[in-house]
Amino acid sequence: GNIAQYDSLEARLTSAIAHRDSINTKKLLDSICITGNQNDDKTLIFFCQYFSARIHSGNKEKQLKEFLSAINYAENHSEINSRYLAGIYLGVGAFYFDISDHKKGISYMEKSISTSRQNNDHNLSYGLNLTSIALLDIGDTIKSLHYQEEILNKYANTLSPFHYYLYKFDYFFIKGINDSILYYGTKFIETQEKSFGLRAEIMYKLGQIKLANGDTTNAISYFKKAIENDKQIDDKEETYEIAQKLIDIFIHQGNNEEALYYRTLCKNIEDSLLDFETVRNITKAENELMDNPLVNNKTNTSKNKYLFFVTLVGLVLLFYFLPSTFPVKKTIVAIFKNESSTSSKFQINNKEYKEIESKMMPFFDRNLFLEKDCNMGFLVQELDIKNERYLREYIRKKYNKNFSDFINEFRISHIKSRLKNEKSLRSFTMDQIAYEAGFSSRVIFSRIFKKYIGEPPIDFIKRINN
Repeated sequence: GNIAQYDSLEARLTSAIAHRDSINTKKLLDSICITGNQNDDKTLIFFCQYFSARIHSGNKEKQLKEFLSAINYAENHSEINSRYLAGIYLGVGAFYFDISDHKKGISYMEKSISTSRQNNDHNLSYGLNLTSIALLDIGDTIKSLHYQEEILNKYANTLSPFHYYLYKFDYFFIKGINDSILYYGTKFIETQEKSFGLRAEIMYKLGQIKLANGDTTNAISYFKKAIENDKQIDDKEETYEIAQKLIDIFIHQGNNEEALYYRTLCKNIEDSLLDFETVRNITKAENELMDNPLVNNKTNTSKNKYLFFVTLVGLVLLFYFLPSTFPVKKTIVAIFKNESSTSSKFQINNKEYKEIESKMMPFFDRNLFLEKDCNMGFLVQELDIKNERYLREYIRKKYNKNFSDFINEFRISHIKSRLKNEKSLRSFTMDQIAYEAGFSSRVIFSRIFKKYIGEPPIDFIKRINN
């Protein structure tokens, strides 16, 4: 258990994850977990928790829980070298950037920078660079440039070609010196053939520069290459954003065939991301339910309810696929009509209505609808309302809407007003605008915006800019 061996293990795991080598990653991680627990090796136990979090990228809630558990473990065991703590701060910062929570992301990145500076370890350059890019995204150009200059001053003579070209590209991108951006971006693309995510990001930026300079042919070439690289790592959201650019270009050129191809691509991405969001929310709800001690103490009841639920789903499917004249279907229709009429009988009286109304002020004053977790349970707790049924009935009675439409209309109205009145907001990325509106996905945001406003946010912004 010396530091060189730990560094070697960390490097091997990081490399396996970067190359999407899931088989070797799992083998190595299983071995580390077993060895750590058998020998009570605190560093290996930490590695087990940390890298388990890194490979669970499909389930954001689970991933965050594991990240925070690993941080807590490292902070409470002095045997774990601070360089590894700096590394996980870096990982959690990147996680928050990925879900567009830049404030928390920068907070963790700066923890990583502070910890790394004490030892001058290798995480410092990564932390400085990632934080610099995040600061640029939120418009803090001065601090962003300061971090990039610190990297080049400290590491210029010791950087690998990978990091040298990347950091130089980022530095000149912040400075806005196009010739240098194009030079270092091209050098990175030429020498780093398998860095698909970074290649895609750089190609996208180069395409935007070419487009701004009127070089549409090369802009299209860069955008298409960026999409091909994003496909290698299944980055649907960036693919969607680039495809939107290509649609605009091809419509302007009158190239309907190409425009239609990228519209179809965007539609497929929207559907897949909406499905993912639905599954993610269901999973979160299930996890919260299983963590509830009241549920765990009623296992048999839960199983019975589950069997009832499965049976009910079966009946619904049968109802859907049988012909309307089939006798069984008519019976099912009658059952559901009776159930519907029973459930709709719940109503709140005037006293209960006024009591809820008096508690709704913080919802508007604090813009609670912008919270990422603004669900029924959240509002009932925040507003001290009796239970979800009362809030649901109040919303139905006052606004004649279901809960989802109620929240989404407030969010879209809020962001529409801000886009009209805050010119600086219009220059934000679509991820940032979606985040400002309370959405965790730009694709979900774009679809809901279009539903209420009649056009995608990108078109709305263009129109009010003209």
